[in-house]
Amino acid sequence: MKNTVIWSAVLLMIASIILMLNANKNIGHVQKNLDQERYLRMVAEEKLEQASGEMRALQRGLSESEKKIQGIHAILAEGATEKAVLKAELENIARAKEELERKIADLEGKANMAAVADSVVP
Repeated sequence: MKNTVIWSAVLLMIASIILMLNANKNIGHVQKNLDQERYLRMVAEEKLEQASGEMRALQRGLSESEKKIQGIHAILAEGATEKAVLKAELENIARAKEELERKIADLEGKANMAAVADSVVP
């Protein structure tokens, strides 16, 4: 009976040691996996921060470009109105020129008629 209890205790200790070594091995794997996941998470967070910074920079660039485009549109609109004003002035000047040319032609015609009339009159 004493031998049976001793053998049982020895077997129980051996089984306990085997279970403890197996648990230690499993804990090592779990710890390794946990460390690897933590590392991957840190790398992902760093990449996310970097991407976020790049996105903010691109948004600033976009807003600056939009402001420049608005300025260009304003300049183009101003140029279009100035073009319309200049075109209207050019048309007015062209009409005034035609009218003056007609008056000159009329005056030359009257002057020629007066010269003819003077030469006919004794």
